[in-house]
Amino acid sequence: MKSAIKTLLLIAGVSVVGHTHAQDNKKSWIPTIGGTLRTKFEYQTDVKNSRFQVRDARIGASGWLTEFVDYKLQINLSDKGKIRTHDLFARLHFFDNQFQFTGGQFRVPISVDAARAPHTRWFANRSFVGKQIGNVFDIGAKATYAPKQVPLTAEFGVYNGRNSSASDDVWLHNNYLYVGHLKFKKSDFEANVSAMTTKPQDIRTNMYDACLSYKYQKFTVEAEYMYKYFCESDAEPVHALNTMAMYALPVDNKYMQQVRFLGRFDMMTDDSSGYTDENGEVEITNAARKRATVGVTLGYYKKVSAELRLNYEKYFYGDNVEIGASDHDKFVAELMINLWKLL
Repeated sequence: MKSAIKTLLLIAGVSVVGHTHAQDNKKSWIPTIGGTLRTKFEYQTDVKNSRFQVRDARIGASGWLTEFVDYKLQINLSDKGKIRTHDLFARLHFFDNQFQFTGGQFRVPISVDAARAPHTRWFANRSFVGKQIGNVFDIGAKATYAPKQVPLTAEFGVYNGRNSSASDDVWLHNNYLYVGHLKFKKSDFEANVSAMTTKPQDIRTNMYDACLSYKYQKFTVEAEYMYKYFCESDAEPVHALNTMAMYALPVDNKYMQQVRFLGRFDMMTDDSSGYTDENGEVEITNAARKRATVGVTLGYYKKVSAELRLNYEKYFYGDNVEIGASDHDKFVAELMINLWKLL
């Protein structure tokens, strides 16, 4: 036991002392340790409710076992107040990194906005595409091909289709989740298209996603559209849209290096997770809504990444809609600190 403790302390010490070497040598066996903290205050203007919240407290490690095998292990100590595992995967690299094979628990590549890590998100709260519709996290495997001749990345994945439920409790016949994703990136233009099919219960659900983003000098714009269709069901298809714009102003200041001015409009029609009620009808799990968001982000990016995100969200609903407890008009002030690759 003492020997094991000494070994762990030695590794931790080498990780700190040898940080510069680990950065210079991407494939060092020394693990990179870090994490992200997001804490925020929200005030709902229409119902006069407010709260403090620790939204994320992620810690993890990543590194290389050999020159062609890397891994990532991450746990969230406060995912809405609960401890949950996140990324848990190993990845094989072949043919000068043009081909990769990943196995474990990780995000399904169906939505661009959903795939953003907490420290890279534009706004304090995710879009409807990124949270309600395209937020799919599961256990499975995927293959990635990125030829050097063209700026194209292709992915194909197979997952349990149970949204990262315990694998010991999942035995499937042929109801896996399948996903395909293509990304084209050249200079400051990026285009993504994805398709996914899954059968969580009795009804097969197909999803399709397209996203375009473009950066011009200090401006960045992005638009993502998602379509969900329920096979052999009378349920209406789901449409979701997320459009965002950002102007990033450099600042030469002791306390910040950038100020971002942001705007977003997103919407969704009635959505369902694909499960049915006792009558065999698809259950509506998220009511249709629209939202306009404006925000300012003050960013510090020396040694660590730290952002103060100030947002205002205005919601629009149809008549006779039961509004969720967290889905009212609100002011949001969020502090994000990212320590990944610090140690």
